[in-house]
Amino acid sequence: MYLERLSSGGTALGLGTSKGYGYSDNTILFNKDWLTPTKDLHRELKIIKIEDVHKLFTLRLIHQHQTHKLPITYKDYFKFRSEIHSRATVNNIDLHIPKAKTNYGYNSIKQIGAKIFNQLPEGIRKAKTEKIKTSCENLFII
Repeated sequence: MYLERLSSGGTALGLGTSKGYGYSDNTILFNKDWLTPTKDLHRELKIIKIEDVHKLFTLRLIHQHQTHKLPITYKDYFKFRSEIHSRATVNNIDLHIPKAKTNYGYNSIKQIGAKIFNQLPEGIRKAKTEKIKTSCENLFII
């Protein structure tokens, strides 16, 4: 079967085309049905999806900003709501989302980063240690 797959256009690992054999890459690699949703595969294999990798790197940037590990250029990039006004509100641990006038502004790291950070559970937002990275990774895997 291995030689038949090579001659029919498959790769040496058997991961290429699988015409006529009834096997898919999911069947060969993970012993799963080819209709298995990718969300289930990501969760089972503990792999972070691409959009979640983007969120994770954005959260890392915010964490570096909070711990003052970024260059001075980024000093005022993210501000907490408590820094904007002096009123004591429930959302003082949220980041302030600046107003934007254009699509470029709505897609900026200031807007997206603040929205992603504000969606995190309160325990992760309040943490100031390096455990934030593993907490966020575990949050996105599940």
